[in-house]
Amino acid sequence: MIAEYILVWTPAERLLSAMAVTIGLICGFLYLRNGYKRKSREEKLVMIGFGSFLIGITVDMLSYYLVEFFTPGYLIHHNYYGTYDIYTSEIIMIDRIGFISQATGCIIFYFTFEYITKRTYYIFTIVQGILLILQIFLPFQMTLFIYNYIQASTLSIWIPTIIFYLYTKWSPKEFKAISSILFLGFIFLTFSRALYSKFIKILEIIPLFVAPLLYILGSLIMVSPLFIKTEVFSEKQYYFYFVGWSFIISFSLFIVFMIYLGLIVELILVFIIDLLFTILLFYLIHLTLKKDSNIAEEKSSFLKKRDLLSVFSRSPRLTEEEVSVAKERKICLICKGKVSGYDIYLCRECSSLYHRKCAKQLEDLENACWACNAPINRSKPVKLEAELEKKPEKFKGKKSLD
Repeated sequence: MIAEYILVWTPAERLLSAMAVTIGLICGFLYLRNGYKRKSREEKLVMIGFGSFLIGITVDMLSYYLVEFFTPGYLIHHNYYGTYDIYTSEIIMIDRIGFISQATGCIIFYFTFEYITKRTYYIFTIVQGILLILQIFLPFQMTLFIYNYIQASTLSIWIPTIIFYLYTKWSPKEFKAISSILFLGFIFLTFSRALYSKFIKILEIIPLFVAPLLYILGSLIMVSPLFIKTEVFSEKQYYFYFVGWSFIISFSLFIVFMIYLGLIVELILVFIIDLLFTILLFYLIHLTLKKDSNIAEEKSSFLKKRDLLSVFSRSPRLTEEEVSVAKERKICLICKGKVSGYDIYLCRECSSLYHRKCAKQLEDLENACWACNAPINRSKPVKLEAELEKKPEKFKGKKSLD
């Protein structure tokens, strides 16, 4: 068998790949750092899960990066040409470390999700654990098959399912947009890793520097909810906008790959599958949003919703201007509805307006005015969050009760 030599790396690709690995690790550790600061156990677990996932796949990507330095080949004009048909002991060892790293990150991600939701009986964690054990002890060729096909398939299906639907289902409406941002970032990470594979490099179609650029972009998108305000994405049209563009980008890249490969039949098949999956997912989104709108009208139920995705967003603060506008327009600070007639609760300290039902629910929850922290019922203690107990500013972080 004659080994086929192809372009493995260039100086520009090496530089960008090193940057991609560095940024990916930083983003993963930022999640862990934010998780460490959280008071709630659930919030800690969510952050640890996402941080571990990012670190796991980035270490796996680092193994790609290192393996290519040991790939048999030759250097011509600063460009390295090699073959992926020969596996040295160094390549096998580094590859196994990458496989184990990715599987471990996924196990932690699945476990934190299943521990919080308690809906899937730890099926994801158990299956991923079995795959990890197989990749540790099986011969390398069998391990390579599991990694390239079984592990890649479960990763591509399970992670977006958890991010996009299951986490979204148990979060308030204004935080559902965050799942679209995370999902979009996951798409870029997935395509980046696909471009790093030898199957794509052998085609010599896509420039090598595209893969690390996509990985950098995906990592930054995944970590962006920790630093940007996501209220602008809260409305339905923005939610659908991000979801729609996620599919448009992914499908467009699929079309480019298929056209270059000349796989017309596969292109049609991918189109049908992608179209059906898109329709199904949009239908699920529609049902979820419709259910949310019905629940929002029953104010007593929104206090019980599990706020999982809110941990990715910076807590917005009520400004004095927002409170003044609410008073002028006679708007309830909680539900933003018009208050009139006898259905009014007026804060004794700052004269902020609430519906009586909203004020009653606020009394049961924390018993503090959102604008000034004055007690709603003076005969009951004020139950503020830890950060609000340290003599905060006049206007505090607003929580969603939708």
